[in-house]
Amino acid sequence: MRLRAERLLFLFAIVLVIINCGCQERPMRRPVSIFDLGNYQQFTEPVTYRPEAQLMVFKDAQGLSFMSTECTYDLALLTLNNPQVFGPATIFSSSFSTSKYGLRGDVLSGPAKFPLPFYRARYAEAILDGPKTSIYVELPGEVAASWRLALR
Repeated sequence: MRLRAERLLFLFAIVLVIINCGCQERPMRRPVSIFDLGNYQQFTEPVTYRPEAQLMVFKDAQGLSFMSTECTYDLALLTLNNPQVFGPATIFSSSFSTSKYGLRGDVLSGPAKFPLPFYRARYAEAILDGPKTSIYVELPGEVAASWRLALR
């Protein structure tokens, strides 16, 4: 009888560990994939929305950066409040979780708790022996929002 009680206590402790490890706050992650965004010269504007790749592309003097447009709470594709005009009032929203994000991916309202991730990109010849002007974004290659792909 004592052995059975010890086993039950041991199983209970394992269940508690599993529950505590499985319920940590962490963002949902996009599956592993590579997106071909084409020629880097097409990115002439400071902000370009690419809904087919679920990415925002930002261009500045240091180069290009690539931000996800999928909710970090449930991976729902986010919608833009005004896809033709980008600025401080631009908001991404999830129709499922009602989470809202600013233009640079910061969480404006939840249940999402994590900002939208930025991803690493490379020129095609670096990974696929492709054309020197083509860009590929690698998921889940998350990087800091300050990371840039240098323009050629």
